Amino acid sequence: MRELINVFNYIEILGIIGGFVAFIRKIAPVSNLTADIVEVKLFSKEKRLLVTVVKYLFNTFIATAFMFIFVEFAINRLESIPLLLVSLLMIVNLILFYILLIASTFNSFRYSQIKRLIKDLKVRWIVKWVYSLQKQILLKKLLILFFYILQTYISISSCLSYIIFKSGIYLGVRNGSLDDFIAVIIFTFLFSLLIPVLFKPGLSLVNWDNGKQIAYIKDEKDNKKWFILQPAQKNYVLLGNEKEESICTQKKLVQKEDLINKIIYLE
Repeated sequence: MRELINVFNYIEILGIIGGFVAFIRKIAPVSNLTADIVEVKLFSKEKRLLVTVVKYLFNTFIATAFMFIFVEFAINRLESIPLLLVSLLMIVNLILFYILLIASTFNSFRYSQIKRLIKDLKVRWIVKWVYSLQKQILLKKLLILFFYILQTYISISSCLSYIIFKSGIYLGVRNGSLDDFIAVIIFTFLFSLLIPVLFKPGLSLVNWDNGKQIAYIKDEKDNKKWFILQPAQKNYVLLGNEKEESICTQKKLVQKEDLINKIIYLE
């Protein structure tokens, strides 16, 4: 009977491994994650969502590794973390986040209403300050980004460490409890899910992740730009007269085959 159970366990393990391999082959992580902007624009909505999720999880795992260093240091070297310190760090981090968010998106269409509101309220110094921050040399922007990244890791990890100290899990980790150690890793991963979102304004400020994100073709008759928005059904692609689908006033469907001999421009 025990041998039969062992056989079933072996088959179950093989099934899990086989399913994982099939999943990896289906998503083709190397091909999809390294695809250029034209390929991504022609991905289905489901595939684009999958690629986005995989990239986000990959960045989260990297953030988890770095944050765990901070948390492990706090657990093994400190006895507690004051709530006042955690609160101050989080407040500073939120202020920096919104400053970088405004500075990195101030000129975009989505935030034009905010800019108009600022001007209407006669606080033009905010506009001047944002423009001055945008015009800083790259080295200064990188220094600001480095400080913001470091401060974000410290604030989030200090908040997590405070929770670990209050819950008493740190005692189990110090005593070598595997369950408590796994719990710390899980909590670190959950908190790290915030990191890619918090980093985005800072990375946008230095154009770290802005690359070539727009693909379009030109009409042969009037040289009008038609931006590639997304696939529609299986054999069609949706084009629009604006970069963002939400603000397009004209759209049209073309077959994918019609794009084969077209010159695709990037910006």
